Amino acid sequence: ESMEWLAGYYIDFCEAASEEGVQGYARLDAERAHCLKLIESCLDGGLWEEVQYLVKAIDIYLERQGWWTEKLTAVEMNLTAARQAGDRENEAVCLNNLGYTCQRHGELDQALIWYEQCLPVWRDRR
Repeated sequence: ESMEWLAGYYIDFCEAASEEGVQGYARLDAERAHCLKLIESCLDGGLWEEVQYLVKAIDIYLERQGWWTEKLTAVEMNLTAARQAGDRENEAVCLNNLGYTCQRHGELDQALIWYEQCLPVWRDRR
């Protein structure tokens, strides 16, 4: 229960800081490592929705600040949570996001691998 509360706090914190733009990003810089560890702890605790919302809340910040490795790590944790929860739609979104991130980072072969995994999941999601 305390992990759910902490996740809720950080979801709100990350969303609010991201909405502030550059000033909020400075606050997120100080909390980035903690947020990633919290995502990992929620994943380990089976809190699939919290993982999804935490990653969504921090995703734009990680993208805009160029934290590619951290973004990939966060989205991969979200992918694991989606698969554990049987959430095919979120699984497809994660696979697409991983492909997009690799593509933007110039890792085209890896991007293609993620996109190829995404397509059948997207088609079968319902």
